[in-house]
Amino acid sequence: MRFVLLYCIFNLFVLSSAFTQEIKKYIFIGHPYTFRNDEGLFDQRCIDLDLKNNFDRIWLGGDVLKHSMSCIEHVQQVDSVFDISNPANHWTLGNHDSWGFNWEYYNHICNRKSYYAYYADDITTLVLNTNITPIDCEKLDEQYWLIKNVCDTISESLALILIMHHNICINIPGLPPVDTLSNIPKLFWNSNCFDPGNRWFHNSIYPMLKSVKQRNIKVFCLIGDYGYNSKFADLISTDQIYFLGCGLWNTAYTTPEQIEIAGPDIVLIFEHNLTERTLNYSFHNIDTLVESLNHK
Repeated sequence: MRFVLLYCIFNLFVLSSAFTQEIKKYIFIGHPYTFRNDEGLFDQRCIDLDLKNNFDRIWLGGDVLKHSMSCIEHVQQVDSVFDISNPANHWTLGNHDSWGFNWEYYNHICNRKSYYAYYADDITTLVLNTNITPIDCEKLDEQYWLIKNVCDTISESLALILIMHHNICINIPGLPPVDTLSNIPKLFWNSNCFDPGNRWFHNSIYPMLKSVKQRNIKVFCLIGDYGYNSKFADLISTDQIYFLGCGLWNTAYTTPEQIEIAGPDIVLIFEHNLTERTLNYSFHNIDTLVESLNHK
């Protein structure tokens, strides 16, 4: 009888723990605009996902509108759909977003620079602006020192997540050539202006990420410039650093046959169990995801 009582108490404890677990979901979307309109309106599927109600955080991989920065009203539209002024949501600028380089619109609506660090719920995020070039050394170097400062000081986070638009991850051990994957890789991206010998991602930024990983912190690089050459990338380097990418593109096609050949558009979802301190990810067909969320 005593054994039965203890067994029941144990089961109640397990069930109680399961019900009290706190789980959050984050979605990452690249290229969320439609190609069938000269104005480059939002892909309707992103609106149908009802993002604010179905996900705790929204991360945009860039090229949100065809000319996002051409006027402040466009940035306001991005905020209305993706709630990007919420500090927990992120928008890394793509080349289409940087049209006109009116980054002050981004600063005004989001109340932050286009490159910044953020911490919440045991996760540190670094949002990069890969459009900055040595033409503007002040911003480029400031972004570099931001990355270095975070990588040098991070110690307690479950994960460090870098969010970027362009694929700047060239010559990473264990990864295939980038030009076979992402849309338009930045083969000659500079991380800084002051060190010509160590200015590429693989010899300036990547060693910092390795150091973070050696402290038992998961490291993810999220890349939003996908959808044309490849629908998604699920890669891990020799040093156990994740390189994940995805993007929407099928609105560029006009026939069902073209879409079938291209394959489904993909989004990335993280499931964060705050109670158990785990962070898992999975890729999803956006059309199937829209249908499932609308019927739950």
